[in-house]
Amino acid sequence: QFLEILVVDMALSLLSMFMVWAYMWWTLESFFLASCAMFEIVFSVPVAMCLWTLVLQQKVIFTQTLVIYMILGIGADDAFILYDAWLQARFAGDEVMQHWSTRFA
Repeated sequence: QFLEILVVDMALSLLSMFMVWAYMWWTLESFFLASCAMFEIVFSVPVAMCLWTLVLQQKVIFTQTLVIYMILGIGADDAFILYDAWLQARFAGDEVMQHWSTRFA
């Protein structure tokens, strides 16, 4: 019975990740940008857990597995902010538009 609950929860977790990715794809209007943002979000979790356990020598407790939802929200928000900064840079003048590195400055 516990395994059935675990499988349902995993499916709901994957569904939420898919929904965030689909919303980013719809909002950013780019499959590539949405996929790159989701890659960054998903692979930040193992890095954070490794730092938590190996560097800080802390134990992972059950409630820390829920951090994926918080990271999904923060990562998606970061993608939207960077995309908006990219779009707003066109109004800053021609000297900003000449190179991609100055568009984020």
